[in-house]
Amino acid sequence: MRQPPTLYVHTPFCRAKCRYCAFYSTPVGPGGPPQAALSRFLAALEAEMDQQALAFRPWGPAPSLFFGGGTPSLLGAQGLARVLEALRQRFPLAPGAEINPGGQPGLRHA
Repeated sequence: MRQPPTLYVHTPFCRAKCRYCAFYSTPVGPGGPPQAALSRFLAALEAEMDQQALAFRPWGPAPSLFFGGGTPSLLGAQGLARVLEALRQRFPLAPGAEINPGGQPGLRHA
């Protein structure tokens, strides 16, 4: 039996680039990404979700959702809310799915 793939959202922004990090990320300092860069990223992410949603649909609900890459909290509360809403509109999550907001203990989806 095939398992549905997990969802992963890569955040390309970080405060500073760590020497050991192999992820693509753009250091933006403590102030976070400029609003224009954040808006472009979120629009591109939503467009990518639109394309991937069609291929994902036959797999059924995702068992987990992970955020990673740079520092997801640099998206800000509104940015994270926008990403979560866009995901919710395009990808079903299984009841009890794990949601890991990047470096934090996983939460369970009701």
